[in-house]
Amino acid sequence: MKIVVLTNLFPNKNDPMNGIFNRERVTALQRLGCEVIVIAPISYAPKLRYLFPYPKIKSIIKHIVEVYSLPKRDTYKDIDVLRVKRFALPNKLFWQYDYKVLKFFNGRRINKIIGEFKPDFILTTGLNPESTYAVELKKKFSQPIYSIFEGSDILVVADKYSGFNKIYHILQRFVDKVIYVSDNFKQSVEEKYHFQSNVVIKNGYNADVFKYSRVSGNNKNEVTNLLNVGRLLPLKGQDILLKSLLQLSFKYELKVIGDGYMHEEYATFVQKNSLNVNILPQLPQSSIKQHMDTADLFIMPSRTESFGIAALEAMACGLPVIAANVGGLKDHIIEGFNGVFFESESVDGLAKAIEKATTISWNHEEIAHWVKRNYSWETWAQKVMALNSN
Repeated sequence: MKIVVLTNLFPNKNDPMNGIFNRERVTALQRLGCEVIVIAPISYAPKLRYLFPYPKIKSIIKHIVEVYSLPKRDTYKDIDVLRVKRFALPNKLFWQYDYKVLKFFNGRRINKIIGEFKPDFILTTGLNPESTYAVELKKKFSQPIYSIFEGSDILVVADKYSGFNKIYHILQRFVDKVIYVSDNFKQSVEEKYHFQSNVVIKNGYNADVFKYSRVSGNNKNEVTNLLNVGRLLPLKGQDILLKSLLQLSFKYELKVIGDGYMHEEYATFVQKNSLNVNILPQLPQSSIKQHMDTADLFIMPSRTESFGIAALEAMACGLPVIAANVGGLKDHIIEGFNGVFFESESVDGLAKAIEKATTISWNHEEIAHWVKRNYSWETWAQKVMALNSN
């Protein structure tokens, strides 16, 4: 089976963690015998963390140079990746036209790649412009298009920027199947928008890296080790987590792993309140795994979460997860067995959930085995391939 994956979230030599879950998806498809090529649009526009709270000129220039230096085609981790470099207009004004911008700069090359490869189907991730580009692809190709809905774009960005009604009608008409990544995320989306043809196919996790290898007696100094992994953005809720630490009655140490434009604000809050917090930069999965092996609790205070792969990765290492009761987190966290819920955005609720979690005798090994039994990228890949068989 031949598959084209169209996504702007895919690792490269400059940003090896960008969309690493898409690399894992492609690897799973390859392991099942599929021939896959990835078309990865990449924008010259700098990331938000280079613009706020003030423009970082050197970083902006470096980003543009790095994008320019990326080869148009290369092999990344045994995956054939074709990078289409593009410009992007300000989303606040032109979001609904982003797929037209993609067509203007890269349409001819994208059509040539797909025409020569002759895939059995096209898989897109990202609402706009990747999934909306279906309107252009259907003018040239008859292959089915399956679009993965995940992230905050359809629930948050759709309300933030104008033109979603137009985008909604494009998706409804030209996408053959919408793939939701969790039951609860589907429910949240379908309460606002109804897509006639849809299915839930849950994500997996990198079982080659995240596996149970905890050593008993990690905590010998009576300090509870807390861990959070995620982009430093308001949607990820690290501000809620930091404020909750002020209410804890026990000794703790929190490690936050991730990059984002909120880094300086969070670091200032930590220093001002003398919190025992270490904010680390984005790390490779192998290093994250080492931190998970020495942590006691994993915290996911997200304001919205379509699935929450980081929670699976933590549980695969035997870590219980304290999570906001939002989105896909409700699909795979069982209260008292592998985690504790708190009311989303509640600082007091999160503090109480952390306190409660410290009183539970967790079966770390069973938590890890449960994840291994119920989630894998191979299962995900089989279900995606079955869409075309059906």
